[in-house]
Amino acid sequence: MKTIKTLSLLLLAVLLFAAWLHTPVEAAADPILLGDADGDGEVTSRDAALIARTVVGLATLDGDAAARADVNGDGSVGADDAARILRCFIGLTDDLA
Repeated sequence: MKTIKTLSLLLLAVLLFAAWLHTPVEAAADPILLGDADGDGEVTSRDAALIARTVVGLATLDGDAAARADVNGDGSVGADDAARILRCFIGLTDDLA
């Protein structure tokens, strides 16, 4: 349990640092920009940080924001959604799928 808590805190720290960098990730033009949790029109590390804060209970997402944040399409917003955005953000993948 201590390891999970430590890893969660580490992930949150990485997300917050990445949000500070704020470099946009290219995304396909779509009426709903998948991954754009904060609704600013770009998919960035800030979106991943917002999702991470939501997962740990420090933020909430309304219906539209939650729909945009659910990048894995499982019907809920979770750590995997934030991880997918970050993988795209740092260049490990070209899309959020």
